[in-house]
Amino acid sequence: MGIIGQWSPRSFAEQMADALRAKIDNGEWPPGHKLPGEVTLAQTYDVAQCEPRSTRYARKAEW
Repeated sequence: MGIIGQWSPRSFAEQMADALRAKIDNGEWPPGHKLPGEVTLAQTYDVAQCEPRSTRYARKAEW
């Protein structure tokens, strides 16, 4: 299960983007791997369902 800190100065979306990027960088998710859905990500990181959506929109240009 992922850890997203509510007391972090960084937003949930930023923390989640870092966690997703780490999975890509360490090879857990290879290029072309389909990201889990919003509900799965929200459950995995114990955040509201809107957070994965915010993360995707915020990082879409980066990816």
